[in-house]
Amino acid sequence: MKTLQEELNKENLTPETKNNLEQIMKKQQEKQTNLKNFITFQTYMNHLETDIQECEKELKENEVKKETSLAKKHQLAEKKLTKEKEFLALKEKQKLFTEKDELQNDILKDLKEKLKKPNLTPADKTPLETKQTEIEKRIIEINQEINNLITKMQLKNKIEALTEDIEMEKDEALKQLFIKHKEICQQQLETLN
Repeated sequence: MKTLQEELNKENLTPETKNNLEQIMKKQQEKQTNLKNFITFQTYMNHLETDIQECEKELKENEVKKETSLAKKHQLAEKKLTKEKEFLALKEKQKLFTEKDELQNDILKDLKEKLKKPNLTPADKTPLETKQTEIEKRIIEINQEINNLITKMQLKNKIEALTEDIEMEKDEALKQLFIKHKEICQQQLETLN
């Protein structure tokens, strides 16, 4: 990317070359963002899976220990069920990545190739262009949904980290700042839901 940026900054570029380099950079940036989003999604899913396993382990340990309170057992069971529910919902959302990939790399690509054929009549072209527009709109919707999911995941991770910071912090002034920041993150999360 840096070499492309350096090349783009050269003054003796033709408009066509400059446009081509900008398109290459845009596509590379898009690929990078898609990969980053997918990695964030997978990492969050793995984290959820680990949390569920830890809850199961804790529940089993508490069954062995008879002194654990019933309220604590219910709290653990509820936490586990909440995590499982979120995991299943995200498993469903994981299909968005596949759908987007198929739309972008297969269906849209094929449509664009069909539209390039010189022997197409306007009557043949119109439905293909309509379909292309529909697919492009769907890709935009999927991108928005994925970005929303990623933002929610990042906020949940931040809230979890802030909760740990609050529990460990001894300095009361800093603790209050953490609490305030956590409240702001929770409000942002509620706004997204």
